[in-house]
Amino acid sequence: MKIALSIGTSDEAVRFVKQLGLSHVVSGLSGTPSGVLDFPGLMRARTFFEAAGLTWDVIENLPTTHYDKVMFGLPGRDEQIANVCTSIRNMGRAGIGVLQYQWMLLGGLRTEYSPTGRGGARYSRFDLKVAQRMPGASMDWLGDGSYPHFPDRDLSAEAVWEHLIYFLERIVPVAEEAGVKLAIHPDDAPIPSFMGVARIITSLKALQRVIDAVPSPCNGLGFCQGTIATMEGVDAVAAIRRFGGQGKIFFAHFRNPRGRVPKFDEVFPDEGDTDMFEAVRAYREVGFDGVMRIDHCPGVIGDNARSHRSFAYQVGYTKGLMQAVEAKCASTTTNATRVSATANAENGLQLSLTVDWRQDRDMIFAQQLGVNHLVAEVGRWDAETLIAMRNRVEKAGLNLVAIENLPQSLYEKAILGLPGRDEEIESVCQAIRNMGVAGISLVGYRWTSPWDRRSEVVFRGRGDAVVSGYDEAWPPLAPSSLEQKITAEAMWDNLVYFLKQVIPVAEEAGVRLACHPDDPPVSSLGGVARILHDVEGLSRLFERVPSPYHGLDLC
Repeated sequence: MKIALSIGTSDEAVRFVKQLGLSHVVSGLSGTPSGVLDFPGLMRARTFFEAAGLTWDVIENLPTTHYDKVMFGLPGRDEQIANVCTSIRNMGRAGIGVLQYQWMLLGGLRTEYSPTGRGGARYSRFDLKVAQRMPGASMDWLGDGSYPHFPDRDLSAEAVWEHLIYFLERIVPVAEEAGVKLAIHPDDAPIPSFMGVARIITSLKALQRVIDAVPSPCNGLGFCQGTIATMEGVDAVAAIRRFGGQGKIFFAHFRNPRGRVPKFDEVFPDEGDTDMFEAVRAYREVGFDGVMRIDHCPGVIGDNARSHRSFAYQVGYTKGLMQAVEAKCASTTTNATRVSATANAENGLQLSLTVDWRQDRDMIFAQQLGVNHLVAEVGRWDAETLIAMRNRVEKAGLNLVAIENLPQSLYEKAILGLPGRDEEIESVCQAIRNMGVAGISLVGYRWTSPWDRRSEVVFRGRGDAVVSGYDEAWPPLAPSSLEQKITAEAMWDNLVYFLKQVIPVAEEAGVRLACHPDDPPVSSLGGVARILHDVEGLSRLFERVPSPYHGLDLC
């Protein structure tokens, strides 16, 4: 399976998909006055993507203005079919292997883009009752330009089927010759008719009929999992196995709506009705090795016009599912734990984000991603501030589970064994007592000199993404102000001295201490030893002052 996004030929779009680690893209071309996807235009787009190290193997979709007369059975359909055949031949010459098309005479249907979901995220919705009251406003898209037809007469299912088969009988042989696979997209929304015009690709039976009408290795499906999941009485995972088992899924859309006709919402992939882990496993079991496009996305706070935030979340979610399926299938343990499609189980691993608790938009974004647990950073450690922080987070419907780190400015002298460390340690103890009063039960800390931790080097990663790293050839960002080196044994003595005073306070307050390993994990920086850079050091940490309230921030 190859995850892809649908993009145009822009440098920004290319950088984005490469930053997400994707190597495949899906793209379409606008309709042309000639009704033909010309060879030079196809080659320009393909060359653009290849120069960026990306593979473009799917056109989504054939412009509807190129075959609208065929769909409606109007005069001029044979000329349009001839032009479509020319487009298919040009695709074959250009090495583009899949052409998705749709047979929705009135296009896709949606009734709302304003319903709000978790954290106020915007979902699109289809509601048949609303569509029947406002049919014109429910015509969401037709694929290219303005709507070429507004119905002036009824059109039966038999007629629409006749037009489709007439089309396929003439283009499938050309596709076979050109080596191009034709992938039909199901009707979205999958209702039997709209405004008197039949919608025929609305069931598994109909999808099978398309395949069987003109049998060919080049006649198959653009398997829109989201649309299929909204069909009445359909199990999307079983449908993957049914059509994937025939080798008829040429291209897939990965989406997980909630509900089915007559009403459904396009929600985040982790909150829809389909078990997406089982869906990915089904694709793998049937040997699907084609392109899977992340399809549609809810609107999230702070996003740009191209929905990069939302798409990035969905790409990461899908990659995680694929990795989990591969790990599950590779496991030979008979009692391996089943991977749940839901990340936040009540009594399991809890996802969290570190956010600015003072910013509503940060907390809203966490909710929109389905993250209900927050880790916070704080500048003041008095009980009043900590209580206010917890109350603000809980008022937003979230759980404050930890404070990221004690600021090292509170205990720098304790780390380095300098005069004044006892006063600093008492300040840390008081901060922990205040956390206990506020009901915050976990705090992290580090045992490295504050300045030597900032030795990152900025690199350019995939897609020109800005990433940080470490290079021992580069000096620390801040020079050492120490007059002498500090040995590993001195650092251990300082740490044990600190813990012996702090841990009893933490136990009494009910606050757990989580130590972060040295980052980067090297033995020394700037003349200061780093003692928590390996497993041996971390093991020694808990042997020195054992306590159930002292553990790891396992980075």
